[in-house]
Amino acid sequence: SAYNISVFNRCIQEIIGIGQSLDGRNIYDIIIGNPAAPKKILFQGAIHAREYIVVPLMMQQLEYMLAFYDTGTYNDQPLSSVLNNVAVHYIPMANPDGVTLSQFGESAIRSEELRQTIQNCYTLDIADARTALSYEEYLTRWKSNARGVDLNHNFDAGWDTLNPTLNHNSFTDYKGPSPLSEPESQALANLAQQNAFSAVINYEMATVETEEYLNAKQAAV
Repeated sequence: SAYNISVFNRCIQEIIGIGQSLDGRNIYDIIIGNPAAPKKILFQGAIHAREYIVVPLMMQQLEYMLAFYDTGTYNDQPLSSVLNNVAVHYIPMANPDGVTLSQFGESAIRSEELRQTIQNCYTLDIADARTALSYEEYLTRWKSNARGVDLNHNFDAGWDTLNPTLNHNSFTDYKGPSPLSEPESQALANLAQQNAFSAVINYEMATVETEEYLNAKQAAV
């Protein structure tokens, strides 16, 4: 590595668990800079399961901060000085169960109850024509947590108006039975309440459907 343990200790102040997923996986908050600084920024990724490619991107950014902590600059200021005046919170994987399911399939979910819920989601989504994919392909498109709740729709901001006609658990878009019904969204909401973040950056990626549309459009040219 391009950094040593001394830089690691000075740059990364804390690695804390802010909660656990339904299937018992930890959700980690990595704090860089000065935790007591008045300015705080939150970077959050993989709230949608199939968008797990953002996780290595965020971890690479952490690597860069460590590698250039003593020599790098930002807006002509030393990076170390910038980080001394801000607390940067990194949550690379907000939905670890969903990511696990999307990457490795149903067998990677430990809870039999959750596996049954996932199977029920598929049955209901087939019946509602929300998908026509095979079960294996369906799981690779999974966005929700392991209970079939889309965490990005589970916060209390505008919850009442989101997808009012979707009333069952699903691989995507189901907002849950109530705001903050899920432990993963609760963990993020609690963190936001405890910290007056100056900015929140949510890492997302182009969906598979967008890629398929672009590929089809290119093939038609």
